[in-house]
Amino acid sequence: FGALAVAAIYLLARRELSVNRSLILAGIFAFATSMWSTATRALWQHGPSALFLAVAVLLLFRARERPRWFFALGLVLAFAYLIRPTNALAVAFIGSYVLINYPRQVWLYVAGLLVIFVPYVAQNWLTYGNLFPPYSYQLFERFSTPSVFLEGLAGTLISPARGLFIFSSVFLFSIYGAYLRLKGRLSLSNPDLYLASIIVAHWIMIALFQDWGGAWSIGPRYFVDVIPLLAYFLIP
Repeated sequence: FGALAVAAIYLLARRELSVNRSLILAGIFAFATSMWSTATRALWQHGPSALFLAVAVLLLFRARERPRWFFALGLVLAFAYLIRPTNALAVAFIGSYVLINYPRQVWLYVAGLLVIFVPYVAQNWLTYGNLFPPYSYQLFERFSTPSVFLEGLAGTLISPARGLFIFSSVFLFSIYGAYLRLKGRLSLSNPDLYLASIIVAHWIMIALFQDWGGAWSIGPRYFVDVIPLLAYFLIP
């Protein structure tokens, strides 16, 4: 899963960069982030989650050229949600982009979602008597107090044991990359606005949990899922 995610990032970079620069970016993604130290160390959610999100960004730009790809985009994002519920943010923000900018094709995106969500909800109902499995409900029981939330906002970025910018300082350049992408283009038609919003919303969400540190792990484990987006903003 980690290797496939690296390949997806390389293909994403090749849309704008030369082969050598794309290889550099793919190398940074592979070896200078928690993709290597966390996502590939065990078969848990983060590796597949990062892979599907990277593929979703690829499909998003492909769909802008050929709208029929919105179906595949919905399919991939729905499965990303099944892998890790926090990917609901990507489903929502990218779905908003499609709805606002491609209202006549949004049914393709929704159809892709339904192919995955309908059997998922049906299985949950038959198994648990609920629309969602117990794991999803347990997330709401782990919200923190306001003081812990503020600690989480800072800790997920600069904690010596969990900080994103401590373990992968290269992502400080992603902030500048996002600035370059959005400078003078703060428009609802700009997909980069939605991708940047996913990162910010994800940061706020993980800070809301009591265990924002990620329990038994090292580094910014909860940030792994959006590392493909952070890598994307390194392109400029």
